[in-house]
Amino acid sequence: MRAFGQQIPPMRIRGFSYQNRRYVHLDSIMIGAFLDQICPYSKASWPSLKQAADFYPSHLSLVVHLFPLPYHDNAFAVSRALHTVNMMTASATFPMLEEFFKHQERFNHNETRHLSRTSIVNEIVKFTTGVLGDSYEIMKKQDCPLR
Repeated sequence: MRAFGQQIPPMRIRGFSYQNRRYVHLDSIMIGAFLDQICPYSKASWPSLKQAADFYPSHLSLVVHLFPLPYHDNAFAVSRALHTVNMMTASATFPMLEEFFKHQERFNHNETRHLSRTSIVNEIVKFTTGVLGDSYEIMKKQDCPLR
């Protein structure tokens, strides 16, 4: 039996590339971070990841993959919000990620357990558009993945 594999990393990066580095350089290190915006451990790891990427910009690529954990009730809806932001304005992806980390307690189970799913999604949309500016009308008109 013979096995085949890739000899080099794929040239196109899947996930959100920090500082818009879309291609892997053969002489750089690529860190793939699997983060959940509702997870306190993801929040705690983000500053160190960002600091390393900023300190070694030519030698390190940081790619964030959203990984909503099943025991964080609203993680999937929050991850869809970040995907929507990335589709609309890629330059706002990481500032929005940081805002979700800063205000993650607002979307955890304890704060939202008495709310309906629709209310929670509406709150996520309001929060997202409040951070980005007055683009709620654009999200309503476009095929928004959150809705």
